[in-house]
Amino acid sequence: MRKRILRGLMTAMLTLALSNGVIFAGPLEDGQAAYDRGDYGTALQLIMPLSTQGNAVAQYDLGLMYANGRGVSQDDKQAVKWFRLAAAKGVVAAQDSLGLMYANGRGVPKDYNEAIKWFRLAAAKGVVAAQDSLGWMYANGQGVPKDYNEAIKWYRLSAAQGNAIAQNALGEMYAIGRGVSKDYNEAVRLYRLAAAQGNADAQNNLGSMYVIGGGGVPKDYEEAVKWYRLAAAQGNADAQTDLGLMYQYGWGVPKDYNEAVKWYRLAAAQGNATAQTDLGSMYQNGWGVPKDYVLTYMWLAVGKNYLIAVTSEMTPAQIELAQKMAKRCEESNYKQCGEPSDQNSSSATTSVPMQSEGGAYVVSVIINDAITLNFIVDSGAADVSIPADVVMTLMRTGTLKESDFLGEKTYVLADGSKIPSQTFHIRSLKVGNKVLENVNGSVASVNGSLLLGQSFLGRFKSWSVDNTKHALVFE
Repeated sequence: MRKRILRGLMTAMLTLALSNGVIFAGPLEDGQAAYDRGDYGTALQLIMPLSTQGNAVAQYDLGLMYANGRGVSQDDKQAVKWFRLAAAKGVVAAQDSLGLMYANGRGVPKDYNEAIKWFRLAAAKGVVAAQDSLGWMYANGQGVPKDYNEAIKWYRLSAAQGNAIAQNALGEMYAIGRGVSKDYNEAVRLYRLAAAQGNADAQNNLGSMYVIGGGGVPKDYEEAVKWYRLAAAQGNADAQTDLGLMYQYGWGVPKDYNEAVKWYRLAAAQGNATAQTDLGSMYQNGWGVPKDYVLTYMWLAVGKNYLIAVTSEMTPAQIELAQKMAKRCEESNYKQCGEPSDQNSSSATTSVPMQSEGGAYVVSVIINDAITLNFIVDSGAADVSIPADVVMTLMRTGTLKESDFLGEKTYVLADGSKIPSQTFHIRSLKVGNKVLENVNGSVASVNGSLLLGQSFLGRFKSWSVDNTKHALVFE
């Protein structure tokens, strides 16, 4: 339930009536319109003078600009200053925003008691987000004694107004029987309402209800996969882990260890301990990845799970290496979870194992230190080529950003035909212990394959495929 407090501030300006019923128009309205269309300079020119003259709504809007760094340099202390002025005059959106600043420790020391004070003022006026936050505070005993009945009260008020976060939270209370009698049917009803609004936590919870069955919905693995996939595509680490599990055991989908490893990696990179442990298990058994006890030990250590004994299969040097790798992985916030930096030499010869997949041999490639995918080595491809659906997944998870895209380029295919394709900049590609930065990539059709082309291969002194050992060899 942690996300209840970590929600973001509003990004759109709010035309707000004060308690006396006066609605400001003119320059304020023009400033808000400029903000909403992205003209932040004009918005600032119109809103700043009104704020200094004491216009409460303009003060809230200016606080929002400072909080989000729109038209001004991002400055939480300035945001708190203007939110406080507006909140003291009864602007309920400012009261909610000030509560968030205290709850998250932005611009002020974290202070749940102060957060509660401001959330309560806004919640009493019907601000749905503040009601939800107040429910979270009572459910978790932050700033107030833990009180599930009081949490339910505020969640219900927010959920009744259509707040998806509160609907999901209330569903969790019914599923657990916390503050209310356990009721899976009511939990499912609330999860559905939130999931229909795109709430990833609710989509994941709904998927889990279909896995369990027997309460609220029948057991249905295919339906579970559907909801897990929706949540996983939004970057929900729990859903990514659950989706990996479905692929690992073939529940609702054909068993596919490579796909399981893909989803475990995405979740592990977000710090999900279950996914990290599961990834260790995949390396221990050689499922979807080459069997590797060093990486098994590393992921089990990072996931704080030592139940599976692997040390009997390892040398002291391997254990020491795995411990160094685990430390490096944690210190880098799960961004560098391969070999230690002193192993990343690009000058020595490296042999990287390949594995058979769908009649072709593929090699594991780590993209932007975040996700591992299996590529076909294709010297005929000009660039690294990634199908459009995979590109979309990379964008949703933040592995690729809009700023990485370079424009359109025309490619000549083997049959002489020409096709246009979007190109993008890959910050780093890692194969084995070889890391290259600033590699060109292109978007292929959804039915295309992941291809490791010349924009990567051509930057080595030499490379070859050892067909006897089924390995890619770099120098």
